[in-house]
Amino acid sequence: MDKIQRVQKYLKEENIDGWLLYYFDRNNPFALEFLNISKEKHLSRRFFYWIPQQGTPVQIVHAIEPDVLEKLPGDRKIYQRWELLQKYLQETLRGVKVVAMEYSPYNRLPYISKVDGGCLDLVRSCGVEVVSSSSFLQYFTCILSQEQKASQKQAATCLHQIAEGAFLFLERCLKEGKKISEWDLQHYLLEKIEVNHLLVEDHLPICAFGVHTADPHYSPEKGGALLLEKNQPVLLDIVAKTKEDFSIYGDITRMAFTGKEPPQRLCELFQLALKAQEEAFSFIDSRLKKGESVKGYEVDQKARSIIEQAGYGEYFTHRTGHNIYETLHGPGAHLDGFETMDDRQLIPNTCFTIEPGIYIPGQIGVRVEYDVILHGDYTLEITSGVQKALKIIS
Repeated sequence: MDKIQRVQKYLKEENIDGWLLYYFDRNNPFALEFLNISKEKHLSRRFFYWIPQQGTPVQIVHAIEPDVLEKLPGDRKIYQRWELLQKYLQETLRGVKVVAMEYSPYNRLPYISKVDGGCLDLVRSCGVEVVSSSSFLQYFTCILSQEQKASQKQAATCLHQIAEGAFLFLERCLKEGKKISEWDLQHYLLEKIEVNHLLVEDHLPICAFGVHTADPHYSPEKGGALLLEKNQPVLLDIVAKTKEDFSIYGDITRMAFTGKEPPQRLCELFQLALKAQEEAFSFIDSRLKKGESVKGYEVDQKARSIIEQAGYGEYFTHRTGHNIYETLHGPGAHLDGFETMDDRQLIPNTCFTIEPGIYIPGQIGVRVEYDVILHGDYTLEITSGVQKALKIIS
């Protein structure tokens, strides 16, 4: 079954009359990916590609760029004046009731909202209802091949080893009395990432000591970075992928304490975050084994309830996890009912993080994080190892 037929199958299942892909000025990377158009291709004019639930697709393209969709099936309508564009759109959608686009009602899923309000006005003026394409878009934008799964596991495993090595490095520095700052540690990690032939195209490693662990996205600066001291929490958040084309990110968080006996509160917070992570994983696994669907926001609610019941809900300030793909925060379902309302299902052959955290401003923060691949047989695989307890550095 080719790509167009697969789309038509999903459209029939969702009772949607067709999918209208729209692109202008880099607004919709999903359209380019589905249509197999390079992001580097020079495109300066609007185009639409209509895939009906049944029948032949339609291309609406500008006379200056008439061949932009030449590799795709469909009847071609070429416009010059804007009035003709609208006429063709009205003709194409005549008799249609429900149209899917990269749109999210009330912007609940901003990751999907790629079509501007004016374009939505134009399409709705044709007498149709616009619904979100999010229910089926994942199947064309974040599915992992076997090679991509292997690249993700390689990256995640390597990052785990790099983190373990970093903790040994800190232990040596403490024993030898060497001054080491968060900034120094960040660049140590970058060196190890490069030595291991990995690539960072997203954020630099998060290296936080002491009170800086309470900042979920802390980034050390050379002048203001804390020095490593005894009896300090340490948080490392490291991301990277292999250098091959289409490789998939690894993303982990590891924590340590630079003393023999971590404070009771630190241990309790860490174990609470760990419990939330375990409950989230078990919730997904249980649903899948029953043959039931599981949506991103449901997993977030499950993990969040654990932390809320312990009285720390206000300090869990981000979603429970995110999709991972060729970009760190991928286009698939996130484990999120907090920052956004992600009602997309977790689907086979995708990857995501589970990373609950607790951050008490000016005091302390904890986070646990690993990567999970949901395979085609609906089994789950943790690819980056599990940290069950704080690493002791003494």
